[in-house]
Amino acid sequence: MQPQTGHSETIIHRISGEQLLDIFRKEGFYAELSRDKAGDPKVVFKVEGYRCIALFYDVQDGAASSLQFSTGFQSKKPLEKVNLWNRTRRFLKAYLDDEGDMLLELDVDLDGGVTEAHVAEQIKLFRQTLLSCLRFMHDDSHDPGKLQTAPADNP
Repeated sequence: MQPQTGHSETIIHRISGEQLLDIFRKEGFYAELSRDKAGDPKVVFKVEGYRCIALFYDVQDGAASSLQFSTGFQSKKPLEKVNLWNRTRRFLKAYLDDEGDMLLELDVDLDGGVTEAHVAEQIKLFRQTLLSCLRFMHDDSHDPGKLQTAPADNP
């Protein structure tokens, strides 16, 4: 994978809110920097109108060693369908919270160092898998109740 034009080749071991905000904006996303309840950076961004958040983990001196891109939906989906997504897909995990709302998350680890281009690729991966998951959840052909299973071999 070749670095995108406009992305620094500097190796990132920890990322600040300002650095991540800059990457989102270079990639053409609407994004805003704010703070979570603990005072750590948080970037709020939109994917096709859906509100998403980049959370910062292991924050030291305002910079994180890992990130999590996430979003949630109040639409109720059956646990079986959410589990089917997790069994058949990678990268973006889906789960139901205590109220039955669906949450989607993608983790980004900076351990060992990554380039700005890699972080940009992870943002694009989140967008792509988020949209794919939404199509999957709305597609009735993936309804677990309608899935055909092969009959067991009987000797």
